[in-house]
Amino acid sequence: MIRSEVGYVSTQPVEVAVQEKVQDTLIVEEEPVTVKKEKVGLTDGADLMRYCIIVGSFIYRQNAINLRSDLMRRGFLGCSIMQNSEGMYRVSAVCDDTHADAARELIRIRRQYPQFRDAWLLEVKED
Repeated sequence: MIRSEVGYVSTQPVEVAVQEKVQDTLIVEEEPVTVKKEKVGLTDGADLMRYCIIVGSFIYRQNAINLRSDLMRRGFLGCSIMQNSEGMYRVSAVCDDTHADAARELIRIRRQYPQFRDAWLLEVKED
């Protein structure tokens, strides 16, 4: 103990609990928005626009129908199924006429729906 102006002060070490601030927000790296151009034909759903956000690709039509039904239950009422020249069924959650709006919606879908983080943008090729 040491004498000071206010009395005796202990010189023994004191343990102090330090609390670290932990960030509880998940930071997701955004994948770049790339566009694949493809000629497709509509099989089910809303009319096609120039850009479509593809959330699933299937060989079997029934798998595409199942995903489209799930999308409709989630509120994606403009979802559709299209087929490309190789016979693959593409399931789109949303279509838009402008690249900027479609890209924004793609990023929103990737963030809000982790199961669709691999979604991509299809530009519908004209005849």
